[in-house]
Amino acid sequence: MVQATIPAQVLHLPSEIYGDIVDHIQDDTVQQDILALTRAFPRAPIPIERLFRDIRLSHREQIVPFYTRIRRDELARGWVRTFSLETWQADADVVINILALFPRLRVLKMFMGPNFAPDHLEELFTRTREGLEYLSLRFRPYVQRATYYQFLAGAYFDSLLFALAKWPASSIPRLSIVQDPLDQSIAPVGKFAQPFVFHRLDPFSTLSCAPSLATMAYFRLRIPSRQISRFIHQPQRSLPSLTFLDLSTCDVRFLDVEAILGRFSKLDHLILDQCNLITQRELPEGGLESQWATLGKTMALSGVKLMKDREKKLRIWIEATATSDDPQSNESSPGTTSKGKKGRRGLATATISLRQMTEVKQAPAFATGAKTAKELGLKPDSKIRVLPPKPRLQSIAVSLPPHANTEQLGPADIRAEFELGWAQGIAQLMSIRTRLKTSWYNGTAKVVSFENLGSEGDGEDTEDGDREYGLSGLKYVENEETFALGMDVDRCPILCLAGSWTPSEGHTANCGHDIGREIWTDNL
Repeated sequence: MVQATIPAQVLHLPSEIYGDIVDHIQDDTVQQDILALTRAFPRAPIPIERLFRDIRLSHREQIVPFYTRIRRDELARGWVRTFSLETWQADADVVINILALFPRLRVLKMFMGPNFAPDHLEELFTRTREGLEYLSLRFRPYVQRATYYQFLAGAYFDSLLFALAKWPASSIPRLSIVQDPLDQSIAPVGKFAQPFVFHRLDPFSTLSCAPSLATMAYFRLRIPSRQISRFIHQPQRSLPSLTFLDLSTCDVRFLDVEAILGRFSKLDHLILDQCNLITQRELPEGGLESQWATLGKTMALSGVKLMKDREKKLRIWIEATATSDDPQSNESSPGTTSKGKKGRRGLATATISLRQMTEVKQAPAFATGAKTAKELGLKPDSKIRVLPPKPRLQSIAVSLPPHANTEQLGPADIRAEFELGWAQGIAQLMSIRTRLKTSWYNGTAKVVSFENLGSEGDGEDTEDGDREYGLSGLKYVENEETFALGMDVDRCPILCLAGSWTPSEGHTANCGHDIGREIWTDNL
């Protein structure tokens, strides 16, 4: 066996050159390559900082040795920027001890199998992790077999959401919460139900409105077969900076899509793979009843729903505050209940009215300290119309329904139907804006438009934080150019049908899947 001779010049290269060599190594193999270099050139000044910058533990046998090594090296602990736990059978207590050692962590990715309990995550996330730029939590409450231990023990991770909601403002720029769908090879569909990770879904509303997510632009939330979307789009101040949303595997309907696009006005990319949104397995003859056309039209008209909802609130506000400075004390205001009549009630007379309960729930929460319609010079018969905003979405991803007739339901045909529905919706939107322009020009109605829609600083900030009170977040239209949709009005969003789990070559160019891979740095 001939042993290679190492030139002396290689051993005496400056550390900066070795640093440049290490920087060109791919992230997937950097740890193995650096270790190989240190063994080949044991006396060379090879920088080992990159060895600890991105830690990836993919086997449970690696966890304890790594903890033993990193606990003894304070300098190495400060080098760690990314920590990825990619095994389902980790010792949760050891993992928590490891994470407590990293003061400058930027990226945290964790697989959580049956060994993780809610108490572990409470201990892990009760304290704020300053400087964290990306948090990814992936749940699989079973490994080799389907288990319902969490259900029987009442162990759910709802407390995790409240813990993250208590973090300081703008402390979570990127967030991914994924529950893996039930593996059919382990638990065939029809014999087992999807295990629950989160018992209740309303904590997601608390998290979506939390200051910690105020500037978060990227959100991936996958809770299989759960109707999660309404818990994030219904709150007024939910995710004001959101530009990318992935709700794959959740239960999403057409009304949810309309509400999502109406609420998140900055949204550029929406991923809805395996959401049971499309159930049509083939296109109808002529395409007049196509669900794909309906989807395109719904997306184009999402601003119309936002317009109608705000106009309804404006009417209630004008009627309640145009004649009184204290709308909360006005018993005749719309949405409030009237006092019951005095007198003897019979035994069969109900003391609780379902109609009254519904009216109380729908009653507007008037902001204290904000200007009323009377103070702004408006009369009870003042007519104010809201200009529907134009759509912004750049791409949407929707996977084909199971067992679809791919011969008749081809991608080209689907995109043609989708674009047809989009064109119909845009035409209807232009018609609405034209009518409003006529009313504004003739002086029969005042028209307002949304000002910096969806931003954290839009409109007048009231004491109770209601940014949809009165004219908050709205501005009067002053010129007719405001009614124009712009040159890109006919631009239809990119529709990708490939699914999140397929190779990149099967996707539409610039689709949300390709962008998502760069954001999440994984293949989910």
